[in-house]
Amino acid sequence: MTIPLSFQTLAEHPAPGLHFPAHERAERDEYVLPAPHYFGTPATPRELERLRNKTAACPSLQAELLAFYSRWNGVDLCAVPDLLSGEPTPALCIHPLEDWDGLTAQLANKMGWVLEGLEEMYVAGRYQVFASSPGEGTRLVLFTQGECEGRPLAGKVFYLSMDPVLSFTEPVADSFFALLSAFADDPTAFLARIGYTTCVSGKDGIYGARPDRYLADCGLRLDEPEQPAEGGAGDEDPRQGTLFD
Repeated sequence: MTIPLSFQTLAEHPAPGLHFPAHERAERDEYVLPAPHYFGTPATPRELERLRNKTAACPSLQAELLAFYSRWNGVDLCAVPDLLSGEPTPALCIHPLEDWDGLTAQLANKMGWVLEGLEEMYVAGRYQVFASSPGEGTRLVLFTQGECEGRPLAGKVFYLSMDPVLSFTEPVADSFFALLSAFADDPTAFLARIGYTTCVSGKDGIYGARPDRYLADCGLRLDEPEQPAEGGAGDEDPRQGTLFD
């Protein structure tokens, strides 16, 4: 099983960046932020064996995940400097295998209310939280087994969020590799689809900003994290529970 060529090509981009259009409310002209990708080292044999056990009921999913995690144990995609912390924050994080169980338990414990009424589909033990995007608790879920109302779920990727822009019952991608391909083919279109927003400072406050174009080489590199903005909000992230213009 081979990782999609488009995604392998994405991994080789020299200086990725995101272009943002002019923001009227923030009174800011168009700008570009460096948005590098960070690729992990291969997963350990122990984690790969655990992955085999988790995905035994869906061989096609198992093959895709083993191909990916044997090469990279997680990736951070389009990591832009966060306005509040100054740290590079990935627009999409595909998490290391050792984080899956904790993230899945966290979903049940802290965000379980988003699944109210969907208990027949989201059955504990049949899915894993494997990816996330900042703001509104956005999570991507892989089903490792099961079906709902006669529809197979195993191998498909679904979206969850505290302020949803997509249905929780319609797949974002029909397979893990299909997700990788969709992101690599047009990163900003994929990010827009899942409601990705970062922060931009303006004269009268902080606003949401959405990239409209991905650049394979923007000529900028994120060598050091930017310093936090003065008067930051501390532990309070204004993206949570807030709709941005």
